[in-house]
Amino acid sequence: MNIVQEFSRFAKQYDTYNIIQSDVAKKLVSIIDKRDYSSILDIGCGSGLIYKNIVDNNISFKHFTAVDFSMEMLDIHPSSKDIEKIHF
Repeated sequence: MNIVQEFSRFAKQYDTYNIIQSDVAKKLVSIIDKRDYSSILDIGCGSGLIYKNIVDNNISFKHFTAVDFSMEMLDIHPSSKDIEKIHF
């Protein structure tokens, strides 16, 4: 089974077991100095941990692009009018 199928197959349980990814997302967002962006691109966005931490840290943006190779992961990523989801 290839990696895309594995991520897709376990997308709904992903946030239950991704403790390291969660910690990394928090750390990455915590070191961002600027608080306002016109665009943010998240490649390999998964379930949206970077997005969620950006919102939790009051970092503003006009447009957020979430890219992932798993459609199932994009399905559980938060959605809004400011988010563009790209399956790649």
